[in-house]
Amino acid sequence: MRMTFPQQPTQTNMQAWVRAGLLLAMGVYLGFLMLTGTINNYMNVQFQWLVGVAAVLFLFIGLWNLWGLWRNVPEDHTLNDNLEISHEGHNHTKLTWTAIAIVTIPLAFALLIPSRPLGASSITSISLNPVGVGDAASA
Repeated sequence: MRMTFPQQPTQTNMQAWVRAGLLLAMGVYLGFLMLTGTINNYMNVQFQWLVGVAAVLFLFIGLWNLWGLWRNVPEDHTLNDNLEISHEGHNHTKLTWTAIAIVTIPLAFALLIPSRPLGASSITSISLNPVGVGDAASA
């Protein structure tokens, strides 16, 4: 059974808008971390340029998706039984709501749980002895 996209415009279009929104939100969030210096709570300074590159890439891909939605070019894509989109001799796997939810979870945690730098009290409360190493010597 093959269905063309015009028969399913709402779900595909909705997923495309959600995907573009998530990509833009992740790019804005990573850019915000870089600009405010909050990224220092998460990683070492020498690797922070990777977050800047990721922010630019997320923003670029999100804007590219929005541009594709806004230009609204009629597509000749077809959806087969394996949820794969095929056209012109190659296939694309369809993005599912489960995949969108999995991508949304880290972004939601990042926005809902404020980051704080680790203090000296957090280091003193961490035990560096592996489990069972000190127990055998005391017995």
